Amino acid sequence: MPDVLGGMFNTASLLKSALPELSTATTDVLRTLLPATASTHNPVDTTAVIDEQTFGRCLDLVAADPAVDAVIAVTVPTALGDPSGGIHPAPDGKPVLGVRAGQ
Repeated sequence: MPDVLGGMFNTASLLKSALPELSTATTDVLRTLLPATASTHNPVDTTAVIDEQTFGRCLDLVAADPAVDAVIAVTVPTALGDPSGGIHPAPDGKPVLGVRAGQ
């Protein structure tokens, strides 16, 4: 049986391989909203410096992508802000799971 770290790594590897590729249209718009240090490919990493409105717009873009069936939006409050207020139902009705982790 693998140790916890090994299990986490294997789970992360499996999850990453199961994530859909976002369309170029989606990643292009994400690039205009997010800082250069953000990851605009799945899984999207908006960074800690965006506000809740921008986070909400990113959620809408990802949810609207034709390859996406559901969104898991994970936020962590930092000294720079808390984007969790941007988590909301997807306009098209796709499932959205909001997770607000503590720090």
